[in-house]
Amino acid sequence: ETEAEGMKDFGKIMKVLVPELKGKADNGLIKDLAGEYLN
Repeated sequence: ETEAEGMKDFGKIMKVLVPELKGKADNGLIKDLAGEYLN
């Protein structure tokens, strides 16, 4: 959806994930999962 290719696109992923997962997952967990996905 975001066409993210690396850590430089971390912000793009967070802009999509945080609103979708609000109230379902902690932002720290979202950050960790996004970081793993990009590495």
